Amino acid sequence: MDLHQALQAWHDFYEVSAAASGTLLGAMFVVASIGTGCLTRETARLVRVWTTPTVVNVSAMLIGCAVLLTPSVTWELLGVFLGVASLGGLIYMVIIGRAIWARHIDLDDRIWHGFVPPVGCLTMVAAAVLAPVRL
Repeated sequence: MDLHQALQAWHDFYEVSAAASGTLLGAMFVVASIGTGCLTRETARLVRVWTTPTVVNVSAMLIGCAVLLTPSVTWELLGVFLGVASLGGLIYMVIIGRAIWARHIDLDDRIWHGFVPPVGCLTMVAAAVLAPVRL
């Protein structure tokens, strides 16, 4: 079975997810544009640690949905896309995770924002390896 047939039942889910991701991304830029006058040098670094990963994750969701909605994507191409995206995301999330763990914040924030995203990227690495094999 080709990838397009396998994902046909999920087509509407990916369309709604892409629309929601695009909307949230646009809202983030509006909020960032409005809020720039309130930032000081100290708060800008703190805001960057929390908002930039959100923009990166929402953008990745939007791009991922667009790739999965493309009819010509094969299992192998999906594996390559997931591999590149997940390894890049893993490197980025480890860097951000270290910045979050260095802050004096609650443990639950450290876990959910500094530990869980790299684990999610590792899960995507596994999906990238298994996609061409179709396990």
